[in-house]
Amino acid sequence: MLETVSKSEVLTGEDRALLTYLFPDVKTERGLLNLAYRQRAVGVLIKIPECSWLCDGEKMEAGEAQAWKPTILIELGKILDVEAMISIALQICQIKPKGKQGALMVRNIRLGKNQGDIISLANEVIQTINGYMNRYEMSSESVLEALQVAYQKTEEMRQREEKDT
Repeated sequence: MLETVSKSEVLTGEDRALLTYLFPDVKTERGLLNLAYRQRAVGVLIKIPECSWLCDGEKMEAGEAQAWKPTILIELGKILDVEAMISIALQICQIKPKGKQGALMVRNIRLGKNQGDIISLANEVIQTINGYMNRYEMSSESVLEALQVAYQKTEEMRQREEKDT
C-alpha cells in the first residue's frame, strides 16, 4: 500500500484560496481537494515526455480535447511518493485505459488491492450458480438464459463506459 498525501499537505490555506479563485464553480471541499490532487500530479508529470498521454502541456495550453486525463490525474496526485507516482503513470501511459478504468487501476495500486482476473471471476460465477441451483430447482437451460441476460447487461454497461470517456 502506498502512502497518500494528506488533505492538509495538498490543500493549504493559500492553495484553497487560489483554487477557489481559479475555479469559482467548484463549491465543495471534495471538489477543491480533487483539483489540488490533480494539479499536484500535473505539476510532476507534465515535465515527463513519456507521460504526455496523461497531460500534454502544449495541447492543454492550446485547449485541445483529450489533452489530459483529469480523472486519472486526481488518483495519481494522491500518491505521496513522487517516484512511485511517476512509475505508475508510465505504466498507465503504456496501457492507455479509459478514464474511470485508469483511475480505478491507480486507486487499487495505491491501496494495495490485487487486480481481478478472468479465471477467478469465472470461478466465482460458477460457485454462485452452483449455490443458487442447490437452493432452487432450475434447469441448466434456464441458467444459460440467465447468463445471456447477464452478458447483455454487461455489454450495455461497457458501451456506456465507452461513451463516458
